[in-house]
Amino acid sequence: MLQTHPCTLSDAPALATLYLECFNSPTERHLWPDVPRMHEWWTAAFAGKLARPKEFHTLKVIDTDKGGAIVGFLEWKLPVPVDSAGGEEEDEYPPYPEEVGGLELWNKLLVEMGGNTVRVMGERRFYFLNILGTKPGYRRRGIASEMIRWGVDRADEEGVEAFVISAPMARPVYTKHGFELVLEGEDLGGDLGEFVPGYMLRKPRGVKAKKEGAGCGGYAKWLVVPVVLGLGAVLVQRFGRRFL
Repeated sequence: MLQTHPCTLSDAPALATLYLECFNSPTERHLWPDVPRMHEWWTAAFAGKLARPKEFHTLKVIDTDKGGAIVGFLEWKLPVPVDSAGGEEEDEYPPYPEEVGGLELWNKLLVEMGGNTVRVMGERRFYFLNILGTKPGYRRRGIASEMIRWGVDRADEEGVEAFVISAPMARPVYTKHGFELVLEGEDLGGDLGEFVPGYMLRKPRGVKAKKEGAGCGGYAKWLVVPVVLGLGAVLVQRFGRRFL
């Protein structure tokens, strides 16, 4: 039986394992090889965000017939509070282990995705669908839907948009939940294969959308730039947190 629950701090190692299992295209393997050092890095990254529930909400789907194994997860990055005083934000990620990844490609992704995120979202507040992963054997079973609804329902209640950066193969899932492609990025994969980020936006439903830019506190410039095409976000220490 499949059940959806909030993640806890103790889930961090399992989330790291599932992340590396789910995202294994040639480009993703170049950036995040499935080696112990990268597993350690992702574990630390997930643990850090799970300890900050006012900024992130991570859901998991477990299979009770498999001893409660995590078979899917989704991390929502929550909007900056309207009354936020601004200031420097705590880093989301530990320093990237340059010895195991492709730092040049990493930087290239950050530059394009950072610029396009600001281009699409400006300084509006929004819910960011940050990381979505489903264990390969459990795909096409509706696992993602309940976790996506958690965020879009709250976005509707607040009258704000939801945003995701998606790979082409994942776009039908997001379209089903009201996201629309508003910008297609460049193919960044090069010799590693196609790696095309699609910037997708969902307008709030059932409520009157709030005035664009009102009380936003410069959210898109606060947002840590995603680099897994709707399936993750990272910060390269070489640029610093506020490189936008």
